Amino acid sequence: MGDPRPPLSTDQIAALVELSRHGQIRAAAGVLGITEQGLRNRLLTLEQRLGVELYRKRRGPRRASVLTEQGRRFLPHAISFLERAE
Repeated sequence: MGDPRPPLSTDQIAALVELSRHGQIRAAAGVLGITEQGLRNRLLTLEQRLGVELYRKRRGPRRASVLTEQGRRFLPHAISFLERAE
């Protein structure tokens, strides 16, 4: 049987990279020209594929980074993935 997890896509990776750049779902969605829910869906699918939480979903006081530790560790790989895809 094949891998039951959804495949990685450049759209999902771009969602994470833009979220890291802008620090907000709304801003990242605007840059990508999609809805906030569309961005969240891409990120959730990426998290399911990787099996880790990549960003903080709760609202609250501003933090240094919206990304979790796993998200920050994955970010260089995400950027490299996008560069290779271009």
